[in-house]
Order: sequence, then C-alpha cells, then structure tokens
Amino acid sequence: MTYRCLIVDDEPLARELLGTFVQRLPNLSLVASCEDALAGLQVLHSTPVDLLFTDIKMPQLSGLDLVRTLPSPPRLILTTAFAEYALEGFEVGAVDYLLKPFSFARFVQAVQRVMDRTNTTTPTPPPTTAELSCLFLKVDRKIVKVVLADVRYWQAHGNYVKVFLRTGQPLLVSETLGHLTQLLPVSQFVRVHKSYIVSLADIIEYQSDQVVIGQNSIPVGEVYRNQFLNAISQQISR
Repeated sequence: MTYRCLIVDDEPLARELLGTFVQRLPNLSLVASCEDALAGLQVLHSTPVDLLFTDIKMPQLSGLDLVRTLPSPPRLILTTAFAEYALEGFEVGAVDYLLKPFSFARFVQAVQRVMDRTNTTTPTPPPTTAELSCLFLKVDRKIVKVVLADVRYWQAHGNYVKVFLRTGQPLLVSETLGHLTQLLPVSQFVRVHKSYIVSLADIIEYQSDQVVIGQNSIPVGEVYRNQFLNAISQQISR
C-alpha cells in the first residue's frame, strides 16, 4: 500500500525536511505541503489523504484544531517542538508524536507504527497477565500476597523493588523492575522510567517530564515516554 501524505507546518525548513523524509520511503507519496492549517484543510477536502503530518502551534488554526474539524481524519503523526501537547495529541487519535528535531530513524519508526496499525485486521489478544489480580512476592523471609489494585507504583531500590500501596507502609520485595515489567498487566501498569512502574489508574496529572500520583511526582524518562503516551492513549480510547 502507498500512503498519500500531507504535510502541514508553518516552518519552511520543517516542511522541507519532512518532504525529504517522505520521498526516501517508497511506500509514501507526498500529495501536498502546506504552510498553514487552513491551506491543509482545503487539500483534505479536495484530495484523498492517508497520512497527515502536522505541526501543532500555527497561526490562525492549530494542528489539533485542524484534526478536530475533520469528521474522518486520516492517520495522524504530530510534529512539534512542544512536549506538553502530547496528551492532547493522543486524544485526537495521533499514532505518534515526533518532537523536533527528530531523526530520519525516528521518522521511519513513526511511519512503521502507522503501517502496523493499518495492517492489523484482527484485534490483538490481551496478554495473559491481563487476568492477574495479585502477585505473590518475597518480602524478607516471607511470601506476601500483593493485590495489584492496591499498588500505586513500583520503585527500583538497589537489588530490590519498593512497592507503594494505597494504604500502609511500602513493601521491599526481592524482585527486579525488569522482571515485574514482564509480569504486570499492561492494561494496569506502565514503565515510565528506568526506576519506576506506575499504576495508570492512579495518575492524577501528566506533564512533559513527570506524572503525579497522590502527593508524589515521578519522572518520565525519554526512553519510556512514547510507551507511556501510547498506554494513556489506549485508556482514552476506551
């Protein structure tokens, strides 16, 4: 399949770079490159478009508002220098969120996500861990039942992991965060940092580099940001 692409960005250099990236991939075809959202809107009303690359902060009409005006928007990849709009981006159905400046490799990764989503004809079955309601973990010399619904977040602590619960004192379990990542249900927990896994249900607020859970601010690492934002977007779509 060839994806007909539209670029909307008020920065000439950004449009030029994106156009170059599009031309490098044989399965992408550029139908237009527009300097503002109103011009992009005209193209969308007159020409079939499969994939829209749009900046967010633009004069007259933002990229987010452009997408909101469309009854059936194409696949969407946001390109912006502002990380704080990420959550809004996934709320309007963005497949990916490219923070400027981004490399060609990162661009290819975003396009691959579009292709993967397009080629998925049957729902992906949930992982078996989705059925878990508790884990039995080693605490000191005992095996303790940890009810997952009671967990706010997990924090790496040397060769152990601290489990922060809604009530009571944290538990220090003999476990690694990497192994817990494999065990925990992806519908309930997401890794946001090399030292933290958080409960999606307990997130009060998200900013570009941290989440707030209760009275605690927890960092969101660059490596885990897209994974975290994708997890949030799945919750929003439900």
